[in-house]
Amino acid sequence: MVYFQDDTFIVNKKWYTDVTNRIAKLDKPYHCHIRCDHFTEEDAKQLKETGCKSVTFSIESGNSLIREKLLNRKMTDFQIINTANLLHKYGIKFRIENMVGLPFTTIEDDYMTLTLNRKL
Repeated sequence: MVYFQDDTFIVNKKWYTDVTNRIAKLDKPYHCHIRCDHFTEEDAKQLKETGCKSVTFSIESGNSLIREKLLNRKMTDFQIINTANLLHKYGIKFRIENMVGLPFTTIEDDYMTLTLNRKL
């Protein structure tokens, strides 16, 4: 299996399309990191067709204010949920990265993170 650990893997569409098409020719499964704020159905289809078996993406916090203002993760709940839905649709397994217990958060914020993960 080929493992790409770069959360900007899908940001440059031309580059990642070229790389995934080359990986497909090797007939090797692969795993990559993605960003929900850059992920589209076209991306999900490309990943599936070229042998991607799983992805990792970070949401960090279920509280959108903490995610955007404090962690500089400019993605909406809609983008996060849409990403998970597309991955389910194309049969690509996923792993989510989160942060809980941060010094500036509350237990309620952590429950929001848990709740969002359960939706996914």
